[in-house]
Amino acid sequence: MLYFRCDMNETIATGHMMRCLSIADAARCLGIESVFITADEYASDLLNQKRYRQIILDTYWEDFESEIGIILSNIRSVVSRNDILIVDSYYVSKHYFNELHKIVSVAYIDDYGTSIYDVDYLICYANYVSKLNLDLKYNNRTKLLLGTSYVPLRQEFLCVKEKVINTELKDILVLSGGSDPYSFIKSFLESVNLSRYHVTAICGVYNKDYKYLQQKYSNNDNVHIVKSTSEIIEYMQSADLVISAAGSTMYELCAVGTPTISYTYSDNQLKNAVSFDEDGIIPYAGDLNEVDTMDSIISLISIENDYALRKAQSLAMHNKIKPFGAANIVKKILKIG
Repeated sequence: MLYFRCDMNETIATGHMMRCLSIADAARCLGIESVFITADEYASDLLNQKRYRQIILDTYWEDFESEIGIILSNIRSVVSRNDILIVDSYYVSKHYFNELHKIVSVAYIDDYGTSIYDVDYLICYANYVSKLNLDLKYNNRTKLLLGTSYVPLRQEFLCVKEKVINTELKDILVLSGGSDPYSFIKSFLESVNLSRYHVTAICGVYNKDYKYLQQKYSNNDNVHIVKSTSEIIEYMQSADLVISAAGSTMYELCAVGTPTISYTYSDNQLKNAVSFDEDGIIPYAGDLNEVDTMDSIISLISIENDYALRKAQSLAMHNKIKPFGAANIVKKILKIG
């Protein structure tokens, strides 16, 4: 059995939950079922839709220390050492893992690599993982699952055909993750030349601007406003260029191979964006806290009109990501296959 401790809400959006769901889906294909443990009910509709059992702790998602006794009392009688608890949150502590590890084997999905934890498995699939020196920080007791062979892509991204690059850049897809705290989509639509491009903007489940944008651009044939959708891969595949926040979506875009420009709005996205930019795969326009980032995005769109450049970027993106990373994680931590 796999257990997942993760959350989603208006503040942390959906990234942690979605990558855990990718691992759970891969486990289900291998005959292993999963249970999700959350602080609150925000993820309930999604988990019910995916038919996963949920344990709600009724705790505060930003304070893992205060939930230790509660989570232990919920799982103590049901878990065994043959089960794995996968934790995906930035709000963990050494004490938290020490207590959990007394009753269950633990895996941690780590994007930062700044602290060393008492866990059985450490998962870090980040493009920049070599810079974290995790192999030097952890002892042999912790098994390290490092690199893009462990990117937990959703199932629809596993067997994507090579991207066909159109000679003319016409269709732009804009993504802002599960939320859009800086109203990026609104600002972008006000800045780009809508007479030249057709823009599709996907508003995440927590995007506060959706109704406003839908109403404002309802009569504009060059703008298509979409509410959070389960068919996002189709939009990615049909676009000539994507403007995206530099979260876990970047790895999905690499699997699809659609040329992309990234931006950031939180610190946890920065290393991702910079690393892809340094590799010459996805250009990074800047952080939304910087006044010139939108100008940089518009400038990069002009550069991306070069067909040969987009074709080279697409190939580099597609070659960067190895498929079946979620299944690789499951097989490693459960020692199967």
